[in-house]
Amino acid sequence: AKAAQGELAAELLDDGLPAPEIQALLSHINNDIYRRVTDFCIAGLETEGRGAPPVEFSVIVMGSGGRGENFIYPDQDNGFIIADYPDQEHNRIDGYFMELANRLVTTLDTVGLPLCRSYCMAVNPLWRKTLAQWSRQLDGWWRKRNRVSLQLSNIFLDFQPVWERNRELSSDLRAHITAMLRQDRAFLRAMYQETSDHNVALGLFGGFITEKENPQYRGQINLKHHALLPLVEAVRLLSLREGVEQTSTLARLEALDDLGVLEANALEELQSAFVHTANLLFRQQIDDFRIGKKVTYFVHPKSLTKRTREQLAEAMKAIDRLRDWVRADVTV
Repeated sequence: AKAAQGELAAELLDDGLPAPEIQALLSHINNDIYRRVTDFCIAGLETEGRGAPPVEFSVIVMGSGGRGENFIYPDQDNGFIIADYPDQEHNRIDGYFMELANRLVTTLDTVGLPLCRSYCMAVNPLWRKTLAQWSRQLDGWWRKRNRVSLQLSNIFLDFQPVWERNRELSSDLRAHITAMLRQDRAFLRAMYQETSDHNVALGLFGGFITEKENPQYRGQINLKHHALLPLVEAVRLLSLREGVEQTSTLARLEALDDLGVLEANALEELQSAFVHTANLLFRQQIDDFRIGKKVTYFVHPKSLTKRTREQLAEAMKAIDRLRDWVRADVTV
């Protein structure tokens, strides 16, 4: 199933399916792989006499998986929310989940979801905690508001459950996040400042700013980092401030528009910016996939038609306007 995703995405894009719908499908497939692998690993532990999970737990995915916005070949970003248990049971219970996490991430890597280079996986105790521990850790990150805690928060805040028998674990943690951050303007301000240099790749006079340092990608644009990410981050900040609990960027935009937060015509502009940029990125990834080239997030503007370049520039301008507005609104 994992190996077939590249061809599936190519066929769907060739058939004219919008990129966000392909992203949602790929995310659904990847999340189903998570569920099947989790069941497989639990069954293995039971067969070996280690028993079923000692308490309820939830497997969560973060980042683009949590937003339902996977491209081709995402890596792992996962964690566990574990039901609270007595402290004296820690070695026994966490020992079980540590072994389950090891098997989970190893098997996912084997089937085509590579290990996270930043170690954002359930094998890291930072991402494997009880519900109470998660609440305390998040509260600590929000109080500190230093660079590390802000970066960790950015990774975590788009989480979604992919395997759980008790939805209260993930829903309770989401409710805690919503209640706390809706009131914490200082933290939201710090989050914006941490990402303030994530700019779109447009110069003062409307020309594209391309890669200059890495010779392998010189003259190209990283559309994930310099178009989609600035949009995702700005929409996330507004959503946290307004108590919007959806995690996908397009769903957040619609919720913000329903709340009357967005300026006139902004919804259509930003939806178009997201779809157009994601379409370009998918097309480049699929072209690279078909010729056996490394799949990345770089696109060369010279490979685009004049009209497509103009549309990309308009998309970036819309994202830049949103960021300017968020900066003025959140940092006051």
